[in-house]
Amino acid sequence: MKRLPQAKTHQLAIQALSDKSFINSNKYKEQQLRAVREGAHPDLIEFERKMVKACKAYNIPVFASEMWRTADEQTRLYKRGVTLAKANKSPHQYGLAVDIIHSVRGWDLHEKEWAILHTIGMEVARKMNINIECGYKWKFYDPAHWQIKGWKTLKTDDGEILY
Repeated sequence: MKRLPQAKTHQLAIQALSDKSFINSNKYKEQQLRAVREGAHPDLIEFERKMVKACKAYNIPVFASEMWRTADEQTRLYKRGVTLAKANKSPHQYGLAVDIIHSVRGWDLHEKEWAILHTIGMEVARKMNINIECGYKWKFYDPAHWQIKGWKTLKTDDGEILY
């Protein structure tokens, strides 16, 4: 994949992320069904759908690559160094997190491009009046990751979700 030069302005970042022809493709439609949503928190599902729609308004194709994951998948990702969370320590295992990535470039975005997605997502959360946080601002940089803030307080010790 050819790497694009890093955008110097937010407007250039939006242009670099835009891909109207892909938004009109069948692959984009298929991507929207990829993530397992069963068992996910209803607010998170609504956030994901509204963020996809908000990005689409800028012709930016994104999709939820992952929402809910098993303990085995969490362990596999931990062993690969993709996550710091071991099994049963990730909000993904409780349906309280979603990874939203670019439909064409995946995670291969520059900081300013992630900043655009972060801004769009935070505005969606503000309008929904939900308390959500993104790994864009974390020391362990994970800009595709969105989770319900305080997610640990929404689960019981035996893994039941309180909502």
